[in-house]
Amino acid sequence: EERRLRLKKFGSSVYLLEPHIKEGDGGLRDYHLIQNLWHGLGKTWPPEPEESELLSTDEWQALERSFSFLLKVRLHLHSLQQKGSDQIRFAWQIELAEKLGFVDENETGTLAVEKFMSDYYFAAREISTITRFFLWRLEDELFSQNSTPPSKMSKLELPEPFFVSDNKLFIQNESEIVSRPEILMQAFLIMQEHGLSLHYSTQEMIIRHLPLVDLAYRRHPVVIGMFRRIMTHLPDLGKTLRAMHDVDFFDHFIPEFRNLKNRVQHDVYHVYTVDTHSIFSCEQLDFLASGHFDHEFPDFKKALQEVNNPDILSLALLFHDIGKGKGGNHSVKGARIAKSIMDRLGYGPSDQEKVELLVQ
Repeated sequence: EERRLRLKKFGSSVYLLEPHIKEGDGGLRDYHLIQNLWHGLGKTWPPEPEESELLSTDEWQALERSFSFLLKVRLHLHSLQQKGSDQIRFAWQIELAEKLGFVDENETGTLAVEKFMSDYYFAAREISTITRFFLWRLEDELFSQNSTPPSKMSKLELPEPFFVSDNKLFIQNESEIVSRPEILMQAFLIMQEHGLSLHYSTQEMIIRHLPLVDLAYRRHPVVIGMFRRIMTHLPDLGKTLRAMHDVDFFDHFIPEFRNLKNRVQHDVYHVYTVDTHSIFSCEQLDFLASGHFDHEFPDFKKALQEVNNPDILSLALLFHDIGKGKGGNHSVKGARIAKSIMDRLGYGPSDQEKVELLVQ
């Protein structure tokens, strides 16, 4: 509850243009929260080297690495400002990048400040993700110790190995994922169609099985069919894509998207990183379809109702910045990349050309 209120005040997204390095999502306070709870459980910090159900060795090492980077940034920030402000203001970011040793990359046109902020978002995202998983596991452990059932089973009938409890989607038998990897995509489709969230154990299973999402998986007709259904069903599209992004599934299924991961555009117009901005765009389309903007933008809603193939529109929106970071005109390069992805997703020439045109 303390964390929820803190993020409500200081920013509930890692990917803000001017993040708060101490109190924001993935900031130093999240690290301290884990550390203090760890002490509260009667454990010593740093954790013992063996794996723990609450915090693995890999996660602790990632926490330490990311915390060290954020601390370094904070010290330079205080030094530059000559005071204890912890918000990484836009005006200070170029000087911070220089102090930290980042340089421009002429080949791709990536500025030093963009590389610096990309590294910041990577570190903050690691801390944020590990904090969320840690709190979920701790909550489960406390429920277990008190013999209190966390929720009631839902009567919603789903195909095996899925079941729902407390409006969260579970996978009952993890071993089935190896024999039927399409279950990974199916989890997101079921989540979207029934307005569910993924339980943290389901998220962890997906992360563990990301190596299954290879070239053959990306070309699997059943998997492609499910993804196309997701992109066609606009309600809850933003939430579903965000869930894919949070567990790195999206980067594996659409590897061209990896180039956008934590990529920064150093201007005052783009509030989020390019990957988050692209998903946020689809979320706005989701809101438009769901009636959020009926009063504000009635003409947009009317136009959307006349669209025969909403998946073509949502895919074009998702890929509209996919050429960024490649050097040169990102619209032209992005249009070619988008056309190639559409081909892999089994769309015909006409649909490929529509997306290519929209991206350009």
